[in-house]
Amino acid sequence: MIGTRLKLARTRAGLSLRGLEARIDRLVTAQAIGRYERGESSPRPRVLEALALALDVRVDYLFEEDSLQISSIEFRRKGRLGKRQLARIEAQAVHALERYLTVEDILGVPNPSWKAPFGCLAGLSAPSDAEEVAEQVRERWSLGDGPIRSMVGLVEEKGIRVLSLDLGDGRLDGFMATARRGDGEELSVIVVNERKKDGERRRFTVAHELHHLLLGDGEDRESEKAAHRFAGVLLMPESALRGRLGTGRTSVTWEELITLKRLFGVSLQALTFRCRELGIFRVPLARQLQREFVRRGWSRPPYEEPFVSKPEPPGRFRTLCLRALSEGHVTADRAAGLLGTSVEDLYGQWVDQPLYTDGA
Repeated sequence: MIGTRLKLARTRAGLSLRGLEARIDRLVTAQAIGRYERGESSPRPRVLEALALALDVRVDYLFEEDSLQISSIEFRRKGRLGKRQLARIEAQAVHALERYLTVEDILGVPNPSWKAPFGCLAGLSAPSDAEEVAEQVRERWSLGDGPIRSMVGLVEEKGIRVLSLDLGDGRLDGFMATARRGDGEELSVIVVNERKKDGERRRFTVAHELHHLLLGDGEDRESEKAAHRFAGVLLMPESALRGRLGTGRTSVTWEELITLKRLFGVSLQALTFRCRELGIFRVPLARQLQREFVRRGWSRPPYEEPFVSKPEPPGRFRTLCLRALSEGHVTADRAAGLLGTSVEDLYGQWVDQPLYTDGA
């Protein structure tokens, strides 16, 4: 028991065996830690406490039963990640999802179960099918043809857990994963990179990963193109754009672009690409805009185009933790631990009565 949990915590911390040995001031050797992880020996109480402190976990965490396993995980730009980085990200996801399930179990709330809105998507995985897939999603979920207020809120409502994790400063925007509980229950998860502060591109990432969950396709170039196009179609329906811009435009004002960017919650680049795809913007206009985005530095990180929105925070897990605290199911220390914050910061968010959520 201790072995697998210890290895999970060490991997999540991004430490090698020798790195953990150094962090505990060589209280025991890297070889001894390796034996603990393989279950060949057990650490003394003093060593156990030092390991827990070094890995920022509770001692009892190391004794918990392994109740969750990531059964599949699909990264965008996976080839750019090293083996250790991939393992660390997977360990982070397991740890965060375990906390999520813990508070669900504490409250006894019905666990949301992801179910695709329809079962007739076979053969619709090509980029050219993205329009039809997105239209079916909007129809089955009664989304109409207007802007989607919150992509995170939408997928959480449909039974997908959304996690915000530190995935580094690289180009990894997010990924989708399937996890399996000890009782065999499967869970669908979308992870977004909390380092990415551009709210529009975070929304696009969630929509992109939703396509992978809908179709269960792989990570080849065509499936990535299909998911990318699906995200644009889902966030910017054709009828809504034509109703506001018309068609065959040879010029456009910055005021129009910014208004639509804020309305649909998309980047100027995504908006321009979608309008060109639909023929709303003629090719010369689209090219002129793209050149201008490059000139202004908006087409590459950190994407500092005007009126960038704040990222949509995953709200369900946070709400459940605060409910558990308010109803007395957990202590403030436990709630803060689940949320990955301090008790001081947690109480600093309270006003006279209940806690307000982000954006209230």
